[in-house]
Amino acid sequence: MMTRVAVFIDYQNMYHGARRAFADLKVLSPIFGHVHPVALGRLLTGLGRSADPNRKLVATTVYRSQPGRRSPRKLAVTTARQIARWHQHPSFTVKTLPLRYQKPETPGERWRAEEKGIDVMLALDLVLGAH
Repeated sequence: MMTRVAVFIDYQNMYHGARRAFADLKVLSPIFGHVHPVALGRLLTGLGRSADPNRKLVATTVYRSQPGRRSPRKLAVTTARQIARWHQHPSFTVKTLPLRYQKPETPGERWRAEEKGIDVMLALDLVLGAH
């Protein structure tokens, strides 16, 4: 009997966790710390095969915020390109929500971006998938 494995990834938490785990990444370019979702799903599935050799990765879903016009242009463009490329990959699903922005308290400061709703969307999909 096959054990189906589904991997749910909060991309921002994973990315920032990778950068914290490897202290050298903090001083390097923001490009370092990214992980390919399908590769991570395969790794996690394989790690459990010693306990259950019948594990098979059946779904990988990535949850990611999408910067808007108040974010730095380079960030918005690279994130949009990453998401568009992910959407072309048949092995996993990408779910996005736009970042929300709070007006700066002091003139001259940047608008503060907040990721809202990603955790709730992931939790709902996790519960519905388990059901």
